[in-house]
Formats: sequence, C-alpha cells, structure tokens
Amino acid sequence: EKKDNADSLMASYENLGQRRDLIEHSMPNTTDFPQIVTIVNNAAQSSGVRVKALTPNAVSASVAAAPAAAPAEGQAAQYKFGMDVEGSYARVRDFIKNLELSARPIKIDAISIRGDGDSLNVSMRGTTYYQPEATLEDKLEPVK
Repeated sequence: EKKDNADSLMASYENLGQRRDLIEHSMPNTTDFPQIVTIVNNAAQSSGVRVKALTPNAVSASVAAAPAAAPAEGQAAQYKFGMDVEGSYARVRDFIKNLELSARPIKIDAISIRGDGDSLNVSMRGTTYYQPEATLEDKLEPVK
C-alpha cells in the first residue's frame, strides 16, 4: 500500500511541470546560501539599491552564538542572514517588497537605517527557512 501511495505521489509531483521548480525553490532541503545571494541580488537589481554586504549565519548581538536546535521532524529549520544595502527610501522600500515576493519565504527580523532620504545605508537581519530531507523509513511501534 505504501509503495502504491509513493508511486501515486511521484506521478502527481511529475505532473506539476514548471510549478515544481517554484515549490523546490520555496523550501529547499539545505540552507542553500547561494540561492539567498541570488534572491537578494535580483531584488536589489530590480529595485535599484546597491548590496554592500551579505552575511551568512547572522546572529544578533543580543543572542549568544549557540548552535540552533534541530527542528522537530516535519518542521522547517530557520536560517538567519544579514544584508547591508544602500539607496533612497523609495528604492529600499521596493527592495523589501521584492524580498517579500520571492519564492523563498524571507522574514526581516531587524532593520537599522542611517542617512537621509536620498542616501540611506540600511542593515537588515533576516530569517529564511529550509525543510530538512524527509525519510521514508518504516517504524515499528507496539500496539497500545
């Protein structure tokens, strides 16, 4: 029965066509920092801001640098990163909107703005998510 269900699931997955790529990009099974770089650069390019820095594994100053707890089975894991951009207020606002529209969910946790309306230096800390690979192992449990 499990084999038939798995075959049916794979057939349905194959029928997704181009939507399959969108689904795979929205919740990768690794941190995939290079994809984050691409998303941030595309958002910056389309909004007209300049990316000054992109930092993997960003941790806020108020949080000790302890490894994150492993997510419970079936739960998404968090991946924190930082970015510094430069541009006008309107362009920075467009940049944040572009990040919100990306296939991969990105949450802005903190933002720091310096400068005036024509030239802002903005530091942001964000969180994105990934789904660790699932296992299809059979489990034996005693009947209760």
